[in-house]
Amino acid sequence: MSGAVISSNTSLKFNRAISGSTTVNSNCFAVVNYIYSGMTAVTGSNEPNVQPIITRTFGAGQNIPSTLVTAVHSGNGDEFNVTWAISSGFELINSP
Repeated sequence: MSGAVISSNTSLKFNRAISGSTTVNSNCFAVVNYIYSGMTAVTGSNEPNVQPIITRTFGAGQNIPSTLVTAVHSGNGDEFNVTWAISSGFELINSP
């Protein structure tokens, strides 16, 4: 996932709310919050602590998934897959 780059001579306006899987409109970018929804062990059993909310940005034309899975390692090398569910977000349009 890439971060959005906005030039200094633009005017950003709210375009729409994001509440599920969608594609970012052209000339827009989105900021989406995901909440923790579960963890499964890949190796080991010492679950790491994870933050309850993560934020991701998406650029024009990118697909916004309704869930994300990230790999997390505990302090002793155990690996877990953490699942995140979309909570809320918004899309901003770049209008001159």
